[in-house]
Amino acid sequence: MKRIARFTCLIIGLMLFQSKAFAWGGAGHQLIAAEVARGISEMLPDNSWGWIHWAYSLHELKRTKEAQGVLLPVADKFPDEYMIQYNLACYACQLGELKEALQGLVKAIDCAGEEDVRQMALDDPDLEPLWNQLSKI
Repeated sequence: MKRIARFTCLIIGLMLFQSKAFAWGGAGHQLIAAEVARGISEMLPDNSWGWIHWAYSLHELKRTKEAQGVLLPVADKFPDEYMIQYNLACYACQLGELKEALQGLVKAIDCAGEEDVRQMALDDPDLEPLWNQLSKI
């Protein structure tokens, strides 16, 4: 029970911290958010939340290659987690790996179920280089 309470506190703290980091625009805040999320991923390695937010914080710090390196090794561990595939598509796209980005987006769409990943992608500036190709998938 203590572990769940500690995890819940960490998640709430990270969510608040990330929202403030965006508002404040400070890289230092995103760095702290990345470290908290890394801690969550180490404490609960079978939960995708920490991995996703660790990578996302790194991406916001313009450390996209590192963000990709966080998610790639765990992507197969969470085959039904569309956000991992979606974020990997975003990171690949920003790194100029457009073929891999499109493949990742297809995977995200396939496992998303009810979520409208295509619309989300059309609203995401990270995926702008793929916007013209979204109607084909």
